[in-house]
Amino acid sequence: MVCGIAGTTFAQSSTVALQQALDRPLDMTLEDATIADVFNTLTAKTGVRFIVDERTIACLPYGDQTRVAVRLRNVTLRRDLARMLAPQALVWTVEGDAIRIMPSDALARMVRPASHDELQILGRLSTDKLVPVEKGSAAMDQLRQLPGLGDIELTIQVKGDLASAKARADQALPCTGAQWLDAFCRGESWTWYLWGDEIIVLDRKMQIERQLQQVVTLRYQNDKLVNILLDLAKEGRFTLAMDPGVMNSLPAEVATNFSLAMSSATISQALEVISGATGLEFPRTDEGVRVVASQKLLQSTRSGRRAPFFVRMSMPGIDGMEIDVFLRADDLPEDLQKHIEAQKQKLFENYRSDGDATAE
Repeated sequence: MVCGIAGTTFAQSSTVALQQALDRPLDMTLEDATIADVFNTLTAKTGVRFIVDERTIACLPYGDQTRVAVRLRNVTLRRDLARMLAPQALVWTVEGDAIRIMPSDALARMVRPASHDELQILGRLSTDKLVPVEKGSAAMDQLRQLPGLGDIELTIQVKGDLASAKARADQALPCTGAQWLDAFCRGESWTWYLWGDEIIVLDRKMQIERQLQQVVTLRYQNDKLVNILLDLAKEGRFTLAMDPGVMNSLPAEVATNFSLAMSSATISQALEVISGATGLEFPRTDEGVRVVASQKLLQSTRSGRRAPFFVRMSMPGIDGMEIDVFLRADDLPEDLQKHIEAQKQKLFENYRSDGDATAE
């Protein structure tokens, strides 16, 4: 009990120290520094711990060598950190006793590193305010008047009441370009992303498919399947919605001892492998991916028959990568099933014979 109280007190004091640091006046000037230099300097000056993980770095044009200029004069992190990060299309949130730096939704939706020019455009979209239409030109015309955005175009790949969407977005003015685009999509199953000098509005399901094309390398050995799925959702920045009791439809040894090894594969390919190994299905939604049991898996569960699984089959993939595919016995041709069953019986007989010989 004493240890528990001490741990809680320490955590509370660390959180209070962070909140105090956020409100402490700060002066800092860095004219040409890497992202790592910026946050190392901020930590040295404020004592605040910053978390910048690989997923965030991977969104920037030159990774951790992306260079920025920072000029802070008698400001606080609470008030000005968002303004400092906006030109790089980054955002921040408090995580325990630290500050986590993350890509903005607009940057993450690119599903690849932004180019230097694209990052500048996203910075403009995140910082420059547009005025109400009655005080200026149409919102897109205002965007084109911003430095560096003269050739920007809006491409609509959705169907719906576009006039109402535009009117709704105009009601949000004055706001940034990014906020205007968010308002344009709000209330519809739409979203938007930047590609070069083009802003593309598309259905959310299509965007989810884009996010599922992110390339990952996976190494899981005897892990809980739910943990693997949650990691994939975090990597792809999509919502994972599990049907009630879906994991209970799996044999316990599959749900709790799942192995998966894939190199340079997409998240979509990883889900396909998991589907083949388990009988789960992953239909797309506007927000992400559902986890449901296939009809074959449900029938197997109702009959009480334990679905037989092989450990893995390795096969060549694209660009020289190797994919481990897990298969159920009833996915194989009948003659191959009989052959494997016969080999299993021989193995068992040999085991019993060895055991009898040892006993003698």
